[in-house]
Amino acid sequence: MKPKFWLAAVVAAALLAGPALPVAPAFADGGEAEVHVALYVKTNNYNALTGAVTLSAEGGLVLSDAAAGVDWLRTADASAVRATTDGYRVVVVETGDAAKAAAFAADVKKAAQPVAVFERTKGGKPLYAVEAGPYATKAAAEAGRTALAGNAAVATRLAGAAMTLRGPFYARASSHASEAEALAAAAPLWDAGVYAVPALTSVGGGAVRYELWIGGAADDAGLQQAISAAAAAKPGLSAMPVAPTVRYALLRSDRVGDANLAPATRHAAVGGDGAKLTATPAKDGGAVRVAERFARSYRGAIDVFAHNGALAVVNRVDLESYVAAVVGAELDASWPVEALKAQAVAARTYVLKQGWKYGVANVTDTTADQAYRGIEREFPVILAAAEATAGERLTLPNGALLDAFYSSNAGGRTADPVEVWGAPIPGLASIPSPDDAAERNKLMWYRVVLPDQRIGYIRSDLVKLSGATNAAGFPLGAVAEDAVNVRTAPFVNNDTNPSIASLAKGAGVTVIDRDIESTAYQWIRGPIDAGRLQLQMNASGVAPGVVAGLGTPSSIEVTGRGAASARVTEVVMNGKNIPVTRPEQYRTLFGLPSSRFEVEQTGAVTALGAGGKRTELSSTASQPLSATGANGVKKSLSAEAYLISNGDGSARVATRGAAFRFHGTGFGHGLGLSQWGAFGLAEIGYDYRKILLYYYKDASVTKE
Repeated sequence: MKPKFWLAAVVAAALLAGPALPVAPAFADGGEAEVHVALYVKTNNYNALTGAVTLSAEGGLVLSDAAAGVDWLRTADASAVRATTDGYRVVVVETGDAAKAAAFAADVKKAAQPVAVFERTKGGKPLYAVEAGPYATKAAAEAGRTALAGNAAVATRLAGAAMTLRGPFYARASSHASEAEALAAAAPLWDAGVYAVPALTSVGGGAVRYELWIGGAADDAGLQQAISAAAAAKPGLSAMPVAPTVRYALLRSDRVGDANLAPATRHAAVGGDGAKLTATPAKDGGAVRVAERFARSYRGAIDVFAHNGALAVVNRVDLESYVAAVVGAELDASWPVEALKAQAVAARTYVLKQGWKYGVANVTDTTADQAYRGIEREFPVILAAAEATAGERLTLPNGALLDAFYSSNAGGRTADPVEVWGAPIPGLASIPSPDDAAERNKLMWYRVVLPDQRIGYIRSDLVKLSGATNAAGFPLGAVAEDAVNVRTAPFVNNDTNPSIASLAKGAGVTVIDRDIESTAYQWIRGPIDAGRLQLQMNASGVAPGVVAGLGTPSSIEVTGRGAASARVTEVVMNGKNIPVTRPEQYRTLFGLPSSRFEVEQTGAVTALGAGGKRTELSSTASQPLSATGANGVKKSLSAEAYLISNGDGSARVATRGAAFRFHGTGFGHGLGLSQWGAFGLAEIGYDYRKILLYYYKDASVTKE
């Protein structure tokens, strides 16, 4: 046996590093058949994390040791397998009480720790182990244990009981012909208090072997204790430590659920140097479902392995299937075919350009790269569009692949790269874009004053105008249906623009303005009060030190715009510049659809006094305001929002406290192809090549 510190060091290194990373660029000559899409991955600039993934497929799954090319497991039906990496775990409690185990598991979940409930037997009765993890290192597991001990709900349930650690230190006790045989051999060890678990390993000639492993210790000393305990419980048993180079999958029964324990799910934890669990559908043409990823199903294979101390889950799929899925996720099947084809070429070019962007993957499945939802958005017309352009990509005059950036809507004009990322990009320039189809058939919304003086928007078809006006000349109307929602901005989104009031049929309103429904083409956001905007800015991660130092916004001013498309390139808040590394970050900072926007400061009011004197009022909630009308009557402005009219039928909504309303056009960064612009060009007869060459300067559509 090697010295104890050698074993510990190698195990820790294996868990942290994961499989060896590819070093050659993706899609080298002859190698562009497959795309690696990260569903979950941890990198320096992108994190999508999960503790485990639950995999299934109609017709069954095949789980294999990817490195050895050996099939480890097959499921005969759509039953699920929960896959993760082996590592360190915190044993929160072991109990024979199912309800108690479920309650502990729920508390661990609420404490934001990954959790499993492993079921085995002891004395012929079920025993449930509630375990948090896996963690990549012993130190991380100890930190997890400390966090759980400090959680009030978990600590109350523990009532002083200690939590222990498990880890990836094992010894091989015996070999078996089946999992059932290994479980039978484990029973007497379980009864004696020795931790034992069936393991799958690959052996020569493409064969698989079931083994019974003992230990699950957090260090080598703990493993030696387990070996001694096993020998005492079963005289003659000679267990040998498992080398870190051995790739394996531990097989357990997982009962973790929501409020109660769920039916047993097979749990496979993969470990060892370079270990990678690969799941493929047993049936030709099938797809693997990943429950945690919005229950989406994916063609190709799903790889599960450790990377950067976290679980990586990567979908390997052939290039053309990937392209079709991206087109379906980005656009609708009802769109013009030529727009779909243009999107297919842009999507293919984009992914081919990325290389190993994420170390173990070319792209993610989010709009950080390209939206990708597996087979969820496969439609015949989209599959046909991708097939019609198979192999085509955009190249520059020197033959290099173009950076085929695209966005939903350019707001009438695409961006110059300098306005977005601060530097020119070959093939991209600012041009007019016919994007207004996004608001076609959208209704107008009335901005109204409610009976309680609150101000918001109601869709115009839900208000019946009476033909009368109030003293200031604003139209009067009544709500035409029951339970009509009033919203801050003119669009429906219960998460970002929830209802602020619900009006009964017949409720009276005063119409002070009208705006078309906000779309990707043009939009309104807010007003948002200064406190909520500060929370948004702090959460954005943009210029965190500077933003935090500026405090609550009292004033925001756009002080710089790009010459090409007027996108925002500089912003001053509270009199100080907000520095960003890329101008496009301003939309992230304020949580806006694009960086082509204007800011309306609703808390800033100019008062006209005697002799024409003007006073700028930056109102706060504590500052009393009043107004004197043409009739000489003075009225206190006590509402949170109030109307300022100039007497000719136009008005402005002001707020007592600092608040901000954003008006803008476009959705996304605005570089390259505009999807809604492609829609518009296709409608007037452009084919996909002409659309692409319109948006990408000096480009060619080539095929390999």
